[in-house]
Amino acid sequence: MGPIVRLIFISLLISGCQSEGDKKATENKKTNPVVELPVETKEIAYLIERSENLKSDLSNLDIFSDNLNRYVIQVNAQKGLFKGATVQCKTLGEEQKILKSHFDSEGKYALLTVNLDNSNLDPEEFNCTVLDQQHEYSKRFKIKKSLEIDLSTKIENLKYDQFSKLSLDTLIIRRGGALYTSDKSIAISVKDLVGENGKLGTFPAESTAPANTIGRSGGQINLEVKNIYGQISFELRGENGGVQKEIPPKKLDRPMTPSHLNGQCNQDNIENKNGKCVGKKGINGEKGYPGLQGMEGGNSGSLELTVNSMSKAIVSLLYFPGKGGRGGEGGEGQDGGIGGIGSTVKYYDDDVKGGAIGGSGPKNKAFDAENNKKKTVKYPDGPEGDKGDQGDEGEPGYDGAIQTSMVFDIENDLALDLKEDWSNKDMNK
Repeated sequence: MGPIVRLIFISLLISGCQSEGDKKATENKKTNPVVELPVETKEIAYLIERSENLKSDLSNLDIFSDNLNRYVIQVNAQKGLFKGATVQCKTLGEEQKILKSHFDSEGKYALLTVNLDNSNLDPEEFNCTVLDQQHEYSKRFKIKKSLEIDLSTKIENLKYDQFSKLSLDTLIIRRGGALYTSDKSIAISVKDLVGENGKLGTFPAESTAPANTIGRSGGQINLEVKNIYGQISFELRGENGGVQKEIPPKKLDRPMTPSHLNGQCNQDNIENKNGKCVGKKGINGEKGYPGLQGMEGGNSGSLELTVNSMSKAIVSLLYFPGKGGRGGEGGEGQDGGIGGIGSTVKYYDDDVKGGAIGGSGPKNKAFDAENNKKKTVKYPDGPEGDKGDQGDEGEPGYDGAIQTSMVFDIENDLALDLKEDWSNKDMNK
């Protein structure tokens, strides 16, 4: 199964104003609306809230997560003149939904509960209309969605308009979860970033380029966040370089066979004393060419983080330039040289009768064309020399480089240039 990605739809207040009574009622609820101001028409104001709001200590994170897609739209009548009037809210996406409700008996408010479309991450647009017997009041507004990640997830697999900024109300990255942007330049805007020891970065640790391919460099992440809660690490990692698969050519020419490796016998010395008549072993082949260098790792990528408040979070920034790929195999060793040539000796058999004048005498090598028989002896050639060893493995590729990141901490009025690992814990010491 693919990563579990939940889309959360955010409580959003849409610009305008409320009556003093409504403002006090809203303040007494101690809710955390998604939008800064309510949407209002001349007579009507809209307040959009989550059915469950997240506490800053994250003590209700699981309950909050269970209700991520659930929102309440409260339609407030400024003067309480809409007793029995109908409220109809229609979504404007590909799959239209129609929600209906009625004002209370005093004509002051109506409530609609909505579960937003979780098929994509684009903000969902509504057109809400209040109908009474005499008037029709309409207003359009959008509600941002939220995203929960509990497994390793690539941003290109998320469904949103990738030609624009990924704009979310809340991004939750659970323990074991990670959002990776690879080599893309990505802009993300989030109201609340919640980490449960989660990760947001460029490449996962095991990411390696194909064979004979340079590792990709991480892209630039531009992240705007209002609040960060919990614990989260930004891991800027280059892709590891691919292994070198090309192999150097084999050394083709054998070593020459020196003359001293040939047999050293002739017809005056045809006995193979000390093996002198047999050809000697050929010269060993040379070692193969060394392997080619591995492929270069990618650069780390960079982060530009603008955050209003991260005082209630542990935030770390870690750099991992891509490792150079493994070097290639060494070339095949050279074949050994041809062995020396064994002696070829031609001689006359010395087991013959004595000469005609001397009578019966000792055996001798006197040439007698009639009685002596000419013979030939061919001693063995020497064996080939040993094949050379395979060449050494190539050197690994070069590691990638660390790129500079920027952190703008608005709460503490700080702008940091970072080219090494960093944590806001160090800043608070």
